[in-house]
Amino acid sequence: MKERYLEFFKSTEKDGQLVYRQAIREMLLADEISLEIDFGHLRSFDPDLAEEVIQNPKHAIDEASLAINDLLRLEGEEPLEEVHARFKSLPKLTQIRAIRAKDIGSLLMVEGVVTCVTVGWLASWLLPGRSTAPQGMTVYTFARRS
Repeated sequence: MKERYLEFFKSTEKDGQLVYRQAIREMLLADEISLEIDFGHLRSFDPDLAEEVIQNPKHAIDEASLAINDLLRLEGEEPLEEVHARFKSLPKLTQIRAIRAKDIGSLLMVEGVVTCVTVGWLASWLLPGRSTAPQGMTVYTFARRS
């Protein structure tokens, strides 16, 4: 799976530009650790890989993150200690009330406004860029819907 992501990052073009090679360079220049990946680009490149992101997000996101570091090595850059692949523009917006047990382990896109964050254990692990939560729960952060 990592090799398919690597090929995706190396070859995806938009308007004659290599989208993700440029995005990774910009990520490095801005001293960031997250790369936003447009789900539509991935689905156009490899529909099976895109479906894997929805059905098995933990593994797919980990593999995409490893592929980002592989591309950095190929470009002659030092790999990052911590790097995160973030998917945006998922095909389906799920209403929070519609989330069911069958959705456990799937990647969902929800829309909402955070009105309050309680200081304490929740705030201590729900920090920008952090992807793991206590007791094996996983939290994924999302970009705004385009």
